[in-house]
Amino acid sequence: MSETAHLALLFDAPMQSWGVSSKFQNRGTLPHPTRSAILGLFCAAAGAAKGSREEKELLEALAGARITTVEIPRRAADGERRVPIRRLRDFHTVLGTRTADGKPNANAVVTLRDYLTDARFGVVVSGPNELVTRLQRWLEDPVWGVWFGRKCCLPAAPIVRGVFGSREEALLHLTEGREIRLFTRVEDVDRFDEGTDSLCDVPLSFGTPDSSSEGRVFAYRRIRVSPAEAE
Repeated sequence: MSETAHLALLFDAPMQSWGVSSKFQNRGTLPHPTRSAILGLFCAAAGAAKGSREEKELLEALAGARITTVEIPRRAADGERRVPIRRLRDFHTVLGTRTADGKPNANAVVTLRDYLTDARFGVVVSGPNELVTRLQRWLEDPVWGVWFGRKCCLPAAPIVRGVFGSREEALLHLTEGREIRLFTRVEDVDRFDEGTDSLCDVPLSFGTPDSSSEGRVFAYRRIRVSPAEAE
């Protein structure tokens, strides 16, 4: 029996948001889930608080886990036509901010937050059997609520789709037996020249227990984005 297992997940929700460089008023989204959001989802499911020993140990255990994401288009009622992913921009007003010189800002600040609508993603997390088993168990019975990038982006369907003996089996399950080349996918790569982009989305710490931003530390990873081929 292989020492590596492959956890198949389905991210299906009316709205999703995958920020990687969101700061100040602009909170954008990538067109695919980030590693930091996926690992944050595991930490929430395990009940590992920000800055805790449990969070540190879990992030270290997940450091070697390989992640593959696949865009799985929705189908219209006729079963043939693909429903395109759209972007939604929402406006928020925030009170209690500070000006550039550190003084309290008496005025409301408008922030822009982007979401993906009508998106679905298959995610395969590959790692040691024992770790993958724990991830599966946590997601099936989470300690805290889980969401897809933002708290308003709640899952619309069960996330866990099974544990498989190979990455190919897990991907075929998520694509319902269709060839993976027909889907846009994002994969971790080992060498720089194998990739197409670099993202600063590897969480080393999600911060301190009493702050939403202080103590957050991220590292870079190299990925390869493979566009879907025509059918």
